[in-house]
Amino acid sequence: MEIKNYLSKERIHYTVTLKEGKGKSIQLWEHIDGMNRHYKNQIGSVFTWRAEIIRLFLDKLVIKYQQDVKVTVLKRQMILDTDGIGIIHLDKSQWNSDYRLPEEMAMKMLFAIKLVSSMEQRPRIEEALEIINSLTDEEISFWAWKVLSLKNAALNAFKAMYL
Repeated sequence: MEIKNYLSKERIHYTVTLKEGKGKSIQLWEHIDGMNRHYKNQIGSVFTWRAEIIRLFLDKLVIKYQQDVKVTVLKRQMILDTDGIGIIHLDKSQWNSDYRLPEEMAMKMLFAIKLVSSMEQRPRIEEALEIINSLTDEEISFWAWKVLSLKNAALNAFKAMYL
């Protein structure tokens, strides 16, 4: 019997689900591999035209990730879908698919989903997503933590500072 290290980072991962049916939706999931069972928690979702904007944002994040991997010496290993296609080879995200994301990308998606859900004007949303894309991992971690703990107050603070 193999003993598992339940404190390792591999025990938690994030996926994004793109669904198209009656309406389009995107959901961000947190997966936790516990000692007795696997937990799957939805931590963000958007619908209709906001889902399309977030899908385009995801494509930009993937392109940026691919460029970073080409520049970095470190090899990163990612798994997408169940058929084993890597994020490194992803050209464009497809509806009705699940994608496993690295933690940094998942935090950007989380913050983007929460921010987009609180905004109405499409040009401001696109401007906000460009700002989110340009933020460092440390800044994204800070804002994601603030949004999860303070909710609307953190979103309003971000809008006041950057928009």
